[in-house]
Amino acid sequence: MKTTILEIDNYVVKEGKFKEFQDWVKKNEKSFAALAKKWNGKYRGTYYYVLGTGAHVNAGVAIMWELSKYGDIDESLKLYKDPENERIMKEGMKLLVSTPTPALFLRPVGQGLFYKGT
Repeated sequence: MKTTILEIDNYVVKEGKFKEFQDWVKKNEKSFAALAKKWNGKYRGTYYYVLGTGAHVNAGVAIMWELSKYGDIDESLKLYKDPENERIMKEGMKLLVSTPTPALFLRPVGQGLFYKGT
């Protein structure tokens, strides 16, 4: 059985920069996908919140990735030396607020291992 892990990283777009952010995402989606392949991941898209509550109320956008194992997170660290990744990170920092926002890792409940009685 193939393991699926979804990583959802939340961000806040700087005030007045949402259209510029939208254009930047559209321009770079192929690069996001190519970079994800380098760490065995998959780019699942960038989404904006149309409704949110709780911890996500301040997040404006979420970037979603797919992993097949937790070790892929360590593989992604190799991108810190990748010039394309560096370009994207620098451009992104000009558009996003540096406020800490929640990140989530999700697995399908059917893949969960549970103890009897839970």
